Amino acid sequence: MAQGIEIFDVQGMAEAIRYTEYKSIYSAISEIVDNSIEAKAKNILIISKETLKDGEKTLGDIAILDDGTGMSLDTLHRCLVFGISEKKERKSIGRFGVGLGQASMYAAPRVDVYSWQDRSDKYAVYLDSREMKNGTQKVIEAPEKKEIPTCFKGFLDITIPNIGYFNFHQSGTMVVWENLDNVKLKTQTFYKNLSDELGRRFRYYIDGGLNIIIITTQHSPRELVKSIDPLFLSKKSRYLADLKTIGTITNQTTESEPIFEPFISDYTPDGTCKIDIHIEASNHRPIFSTVSIKCSVVKEKFYWDMARLIGKKNPGDSEIGKTVSKFDNISVVRAGREIQFDKLGLYNSTNEPENRWWSIEISFDPILDEFFKLSNNKQKVEIETSFRTDRKEKFVQDDSLEAQAWRLIIDRFDKIKLIMTSRNRKLAQNAKKELGSKPTKKIESKYKYETTYKGLDAFAELAKKYQTDEAHKGSVYDEIRRIIDVELVEDKKLPLITIDSINTGHKLIINELDGFYTRIRDNEDFALGFNLFAHALTKVRSKFNLYEEEKVFSRLIEEINEEITTIKNSLGGTKL
Repeated sequence: MAQGIEIFDVQGMAEAIRYTEYKSIYSAISEIVDNSIEAKAKNILIISKETLKDGEKTLGDIAILDDGTGMSLDTLHRCLVFGISEKKERKSIGRFGVGLGQASMYAAPRVDVYSWQDRSDKYAVYLDSREMKNGTQKVIEAPEKKEIPTCFKGFLDITIPNIGYFNFHQSGTMVVWENLDNVKLKTQTFYKNLSDELGRRFRYYIDGGLNIIIITTQHSPRELVKSIDPLFLSKKSRYLADLKTIGTITNQTTESEPIFEPFISDYTPDGTCKIDIHIEASNHRPIFSTVSIKCSVVKEKFYWDMARLIGKKNPGDSEIGKTVSKFDNISVVRAGREIQFDKLGLYNSTNEPENRWWSIEISFDPILDEFFKLSNNKQKVEIETSFRTDRKEKFVQDDSLEAQAWRLIIDRFDKIKLIMTSRNRKLAQNAKKELGSKPTKKIESKYKYETTYKGLDAFAELAKKYQTDEAHKGSVYDEIRRIIDVELVEDKKLPLITIDSINTGHKLIINELDGFYTRIRDNEDFALGFNLFAHALTKVRSKFNLYEEEKVFSRLIEEINEEITTIKNSLGGTKL
């Protein structure tokens, strides 16, 4: 009888294992970060060694260093073997036992893994696809005592300016990818994309205290990765609305806030819809778990109102709008780590405003991996949209627990999305309607003073409303540091009083060529009174934030100019 043969031919597989289904180098690095998080790391350094190729800087080697618990010699020996996993229970971020070796072979032809515990010596194992191909490496040899490469050794104990001090001597692991050959981007683009990808994928861990630092062996550039929340809800996210300059993005300042807010509805009473799942595992054991659908929508003041304030036809034309448009609406999160970020077949791409300004996060626990058909490299899941009730053939034929669960998830998603888009559409319609409307009657002042200027009366009432209305409390600045100047210009086309582009300085502009101004300018008492009035306007402006000024301050300017025009006309043009 013929002898058995090995299932895998190492030499024949050498090339194949380099062509694994990772979306990008960032996904491969994320696999190593997963392992660091599993090892309870608090700090992770991603260190690149740059080199010159054809006269341009490019990436040579990459080391990923963490201060986790490190690996025992037995675990280290097995860490690069495909199909072996230390994760026995479905509770962890990892699972399949292919991550380290598979991700490494995607990135580079050779990987060295160093690990240590309790300040012990560093031991290492390696995998080299070139040696596998020529037959010189057929097995993973036992770990050998080995020093970390000189170019990376200094990072075991380092102070990084403006970030902090880090010591990795107690325990940890370093994964070194040698001769990186799967990065086609320029170095600066690579660093930016890497920061964006890691900031979004590991946002919950970063917000929880995990430090991920990108740095080169030359120590420049260096960056502490900041979390990116595609739901635009987190106050710790890199992308926040700047309250000082409407329509723009800032980063975690005292005068910034999240762009979106939790979406509250009958389905999402606290912004989240929780769906209890009861299915059977492949071994017919029952599984009970929960799928969460977390929802957010744009705040009204950063939507159409914002667009009107900065003179844009659509909110998507602002910096906020352009930032939001970079993110698909749906994020899938497993064990606190984002797996996938796209449309997932749940909706069609559209440029309609109401379909851009909402976001949903679907999260689940590892026990539901088969239910979501999680890929072995944790790159993607599958959402069973075929169970939508409008697809009658499958809806009728399949009444399994799994089908029932998917129907419930899809049904909740569709209904929540419909309500969110309807809400955004209504905001847009109301904004356009308000934009085209003007007050038809004078608003009587309830303040002690009286005036014949209806603009001042309207302002007094609106100012009182914004200071007392519960819906707007807390949105008025306690102090505006920027002082608004009064500028004199000569322009026959301008009215007496205008305000420059609201987003570029907030100056009150007085037209010297206006007949009303030229008349009062020659009278010292009138000139003094008018200048005091103009200065008072700048003070009034400083009491309101940018969201409110279109409804209060700009309307006041408009009304005053109308009154002045009426007075001039009644007196025969420019004569007073």
